[in-house]
Amino acid sequence: LALPDLTGKTVYLIGDADEAGQKLNEALPTRLYAAGATKVLRLPWPPGVPRGYDLTDYLTSPGASWEALGL
Repeated sequence: LALPDLTGKTVYLIGDADEAGQKLNEALPTRLYAAGATKVLRLPWPPGVPRGYDLTDYLTSPGASWEALGL
């Protein structure tokens, strides 16, 4: 899958809260930098996020916030 031109962009990366998501967080930054990103920030999940959650699951759960993700 080709990435868009990310020249000069900051990219925030948060994979699903599972092993596959962790692998994504480790592998994708190299591709993002190759597409021109100047900064890639890998966001950690806040404590207590259930295994397997994705960003939509998290943001629709009670008490979720962008601030808790570091944004």
